[in-house]
Amino acid sequence: MKYWVAKDKDGTIHFSNIKPIKPSEYYKENPNANNKCFWIFTRKSDAFFLPWNDDIPGLTFENSPKEINIVLK
Repeated sequence: MKYWVAKDKDGTIHFSNIKPIKPSEYYKENPNANNKCFWIFTRKSDAFFLPWNDDIPGLTFENSPKEINIVLK
């Protein structure tokens, strides 16, 4: 399973199992659509989009979303 992390322009970080997108990527006819946060579009009931409480060095709005791996120790 793939997991994603994305950082909004206000610094909020979200963790998800669905790749989030910027509004302007969804509304292609409006490239200036509220590009301050990421959205998740899905019909799957098992999708989640959770706030992340710690900072992730190097993660920015511009380079988000990033695919991540979870390692259990």
